[in-house]
Amino acid sequence: KVLVLKGLILPILFHFSALRSKMKQKALKECDVLCSKYAECARGRTFSVVWTCRKQAKELNNCLHQL
Repeated sequence: KVLVLKGLILPILFHFSALRSKMKQKALKECDVLCSKYAECARGRTFSVVWTCRKQAKELNNCLHQL
């Protein structure tokens, strides 16, 4: 259940959205090299990206989880 107090829910949602945006920017900056490696591996693939790029995906996820 969500407790909605008049005028309170929108500022909270705005703050959460801004925080998430800042964290995403930081993650992309910190993990840029690994993100590029994964993107290069995934380029031109569809379903095979899952097993072909498993190593790159794991390295990228490990980087993102450390932030």
